[in-house]
Amino acid sequence: DDTDREYNETFVVTLSNPQAPAILDADNSTAQVTIIDDEPRPTLEFTNSTQSVNEDVGTLNVDVNLSASTPLAVNVDYTITGSANSASDFNLTAGTLNFPGATTTQTLSIPITDDTIDEPQETIILTLSNPQGADLGATIVKTITISDNDTASQVRAVNTTVIEGAM
Repeated sequence: DDTDREYNETFVVTLSNPQAPAILDADNSTAQVTIIDDEPRPTLEFTNSTQSVNEDVGTLNVDVNLSASTPLAVNVDYTITGSANSASDFNLTAGTLNFPGATTTQTLSIPITDDTIDEPQETIILTLSNPQGADLGATIVKTITISDNDTASQVRAVNTTVIEGAM
């Protein structure tokens, strides 16, 4: 028994050359044996559930971690919700992260748009789902808060006098 997560292993045993008084049944002289891996499946999750960034951060890197190395391929889908707009506040679409064998971290790179619009804080919510080759861990939802770096425009009313008919 080992501690490696691996494919099930199969081998064949073939009986031959029996010694008297044994007789070999030709129809039952081979057997296939499968060793089933008994290690728990690794888990996928974000490093933490929340993160705050300023709008001028540039590209935000978000890691998704696999709890243990495995020679097996692992995949996980991610979706994006929240109040931030993918067309004007950031550039990322929902998709699938692929972990080739022996890889324990994959990174989502999210370009954040530094616009000139004064706006309230906005959120990007990433959710992991549909794992293949692993299970979901405890931290599968990550909320990213984007803080605006623009100053509000000021509008001032100015008293004025207008003579009737002059305009």
